[in-house]
Amino acid sequence: MDAITLTRQLVDIESISSNEAAVGNYLYGELCRIGYQTLRMPVEGDRFNVYARSPEQPNPAVVFSTHMDTVPPFIASSEDAGRIYGRGSCDAKGIIAAQIAAAQAQLEVAQINLGYTEIRAPIDGRISATAVTEGNVVTPTSGTLATLVSQDPMYVIFPIALRTGLELRDRYASKGGFSAVQIRLRLPTGKIYGPTGHLDYVSPTVAQNTDTITLRGTIPNPVLPGLKPGDPGSRELTDGEFVTVLLEGVQPVAVLTIPRAAILSDQQGDYVYVVDAQNKAQIRRIHLGQSTPSTAVVTSGLKEGELVISEGLQRARPGEGVSPGPATPPPPIPAAFEQAGTDDASGTGASGGGGSGDGGPGNGGPGNGGPGNGAGAGAAGSGAAKASQ
Repeated sequence: MDAITLTRQLVDIESISSNEAAVGNYLYGELCRIGYQTLRMPVEGDRFNVYARSPEQPNPAVVFSTHMDTVPPFIASSEDAGRIYGRGSCDAKGIIAAQIAAAQAQLEVAQINLGYTEIRAPIDGRISATAVTEGNVVTPTSGTLATLVSQDPMYVIFPIALRTGLELRDRYASKGGFSAVQIRLRLPTGKIYGPTGHLDYVSPTVAQNTDTITLRGTIPNPVLPGLKPGDPGSRELTDGEFVTVLLEGVQPVAVLTIPRAAILSDQQGDYVYVVDAQNKAQIRRIHLGQSTPSTAVVTSGLKEGELVISEGLQRARPGEGVSPGPATPPPPIPAAFEQAGTDDASGTGASGGGGSGDGGPGNGGPGNGGPGNGAGAGAAGSGAAKASQ
């Protein structure tokens, strides 16, 4: 409450000499409300003095004192642009309001000074080894006292090729933008990290020396089961750790895939041998998308259900007859590549809240749709056949 408002409220309480109980009770209630330790000190009859002190300073060095009573007659308060009128406004009541305002100001200054004795972090997390201990003298030149690392959630910062970023934008702009893309992490051990994250930042500039753009994601880092917060190794992600980022669409992308072994290349580009209706091998030029080590994504050149020669390629010749048969099943696919709908992978580092990532250039990695999303008649997407004479 400001001094002007308090003065008018005090003036409007009649407190002619020997009748100060009403204004005393009002003062007692207001001082208690704003946090003072307040006492009523009996004088005689129902008259009493009001004594208040700050809880932070039980033994004040200075005590402000004045009287509460006024001479008759009672005159209620009023004011104009520059003055307050009413009985006691220029002495008892005005002085009381001014003293309370001064005490409040002194208390605020003391609280500010006291606050300088503590350093409070705006985040929670794990603290590093401290450079000083309690009782040491520190100055502005003492350097960093300790480092606090946020644990949950974590930021993961990574670059991707600008072309990839434009493809992601075009693909997901109509499906919710950032909310249509989720982040998975592959840990240094090859294990896929359980919780998923989301993108929350895209750099406004492109790194001209690498033609990449930096993205940032947020991912949970909960306490591992059976451990307590603060225990060593209680969380799976560590600040500065190198991981691989897998960007996934919320909805998997269906693509046409064939075994990587079926693809041949020459000066004109990539091609495969397909088996026509007369069981003859024919060359078919194709264009590839992002793929896995064992499975290739075909963006154009093949149709669903066509038979592709994936074994015995050394015996296949354009226009010659073949005896198609089922291809040998492909080897098991590593768990790291079994994430359906994976779009792009980039090398990066996980970092605590506000920390900088340690990511390096993108690694390429698992591509659109992933194994098993292709459609067709054969073992992998567009069909497979052995060539035999």
